[in-house]
Amino acid sequence: MIEKFRIAFSIPEDHDLIEIKTRAKGPGEAFDSWWHEEKDSAGHVIARYESWHNTTPSLNAKSGFKKYSTAGVLVSEKNQINI
Repeated sequence: MIEKFRIAFSIPEDHDLIEIKTRAKGPGEAFDSWWHEEKDSAGHVIARYESWHNTTPSLNAKSGFKKYSTAGVLVSEKNQINI
């Protein structure tokens, strides 16, 4: 699963992506969320990501993520990712 996040977030090969938290809710409406940290080749945290996947009872699915700087500032946001 981590490889799908690497692709969705466009993580360079020489960087690490570490899952730091996950949460799932259900059964009426399935909602999964994840938090990741991106580390550069020197091991420094350079970004944090919050991502989600939501499936409604009518089976409509939505996914997306937000990328934050280490200071907590929103850098980018993307909806409709393939995870």
